[in-house]
Amino acid sequence: MPSDEVEPRLRFGFVEMLFALTAAEIAIQASDLVKYLGTDLGVLPAYTHLLVATTLVTTSWVGWLKSKAPGNRLDVEAVFSWPFAVLLLDVFLVVCYFIIVRGLDVKGTGENVVRTAPSTDNETFWLVVVFAGYFLWDVLTKAVIGYADEQHRTFLQRFRGRKFWTRAWISAACLTMTVVMWRMVRGFTTTWSVIAADGALIAVILLFRALKQGSLKWTTSMLLLAVAGMTVGRYLDR
Repeated sequence: MPSDEVEPRLRFGFVEMLFALTAAEIAIQASDLVKYLGTDLGVLPAYTHLLVATTLVTTSWVGWLKSKAPGNRLDVEAVFSWPFAVLLLDVFLVVCYFIIVRGLDVKGTGENVVRTAPSTDNETFWLVVVFAGYFLWDVLTKAVIGYADEQHRTFLQRFRGRKFWTRAWISAACLTMTVVMWRMVRGFTTTWSVIAADGALIAVILLFRALKQGSLKWTTSMLLLAVAGMTVGRYLDR
């Protein structure tokens, strides 16, 4: 099994390119919003959607590069292999980020960009998909591929094992939370309720990273903000 210092150049290089493309799309969307739509009240939900996407992409970039999961330290040597499956999942997740970036409450580009009615449908649904992908990523990198000292165990033994769930429970818990949020806030259509929902979504994204880092202070803060955002959003959408 490779050491933690080994960098899977082929897989990392390809996915880094997709991250760069997504970051560039964020910059393009932001510049179009500022230049052609300004900062009036009706455009604010588009800005908060973009803030959700920016938070998701940047925190994911850091978490992905720093992950010590055994399956994340293997390079792709063949198509029919588990590292290639991890690559496909990495690509899928970044594509989901791109969809969230493109899902602002506007249509058109450049001088043709116009705002549409505010909505929470796009980002709430795709965040559920993203966190489902995070949990599957944990399964692939930590249970299917597995740690070096657990190679003698079967997949089911590794999946049920304490070592897997020490970290995987975080993605499972946040997936559950995003499903609850999707059911609660997906129908918001007023400006301030959508902004409140976006605040709650940002809090959940940061909650995931706070749990990964073991920060009790930030975990508590983000959990309270997520609950507050959902509660305020439901009140404002009446």
